[in-house]
Amino acid sequence: MSTGKWTMKARRRTKIFYTFNGQVEKLKAEEPEVIAFLRKALDEQRAIGNGIQSQNGDDSEKHELEIEISKFKKTQRGIEAENENSKRRLLKNALSEVEGRNQDLKKENANLKERKCNVRGGKGELQKEIQRLRELLNEVQRGNYELKTASAKAQNEANGALQEEKRCVEVQLTLLKMREHRFDALEAGVENERSKQAKEMGELRTTVHSLERQKGEDDRYARRLRKDLDAVRAAMTDLETMNKAFQLQLATESKIDYFVEDHTCDCTYALLQTR
Repeated sequence: MSTGKWTMKARRRTKIFYTFNGQVEKLKAEEPEVIAFLRKALDEQRAIGNGIQSQNGDDSEKHELEIEISKFKKTQRGIEAENENSKRRLLKNALSEVEGRNQDLKKENANLKERKCNVRGGKGELQKEIQRLRELLNEVQRGNYELKTASAKAQNEANGALQEEKRCVEVQLTLLKMREHRFDALEAGVENERSKQAKEMGELRTTVHSLERQKGEDDRYARRLRKDLDAVRAAMTDLETMNKAFQLQLATESKIDYFVEDHTCDCTYALLQTR
């Protein structure tokens, strides 16, 4: 990838100038391209110098051309020195990174050695555990063989017991079905009784409503009778008051009549005596 462009400019007939347009840092980093370009420029300049010398034969122009060539050589040496410094810096950085990585690898190696020792120790324990499991497996296999040997007899006995248990279960199932039918009949009777009770409750509610309505009417009639009774009692009280007043008036009139009659008799008797 190109980092810039070199341009050749001839200000004078005997002098040649070069200018660079681009990134100088990248130009310094790309050493092979710079050296190739400088060598190419020197070759071109030598060819141009040789052409000028052959055409004019002027020693002064050749001298100036050699001066330009020496300048390019100095520039080349400066670029080579800068590239060398860049290489040294890169090598130093790379060396530091390698040393850091080496330290990390040493630590990892130590950890691996420690883990290896632990694995070796665990390997012995693992082998012991494997041996114990093998012995346990052998015992299980022996027990399995003995179990298979005794399983035939046990299977026959178990089949007999299973058949007997099956018969018992069938008998219990029959009894349960009979109880279920009985419970169904009882439940049907209970449902009928519930329906009957619900009907009676409805009738009782109707009767209660009727009685409550009749009670309301009776209460109204009783209140009316109490009102009439209060009116009769008030009238009787008035009559008793009138009767007492009449009795008092009658007693007063009787006393007056008695007094008048006695006084009249006394006067008549006195008149008869005077005569």
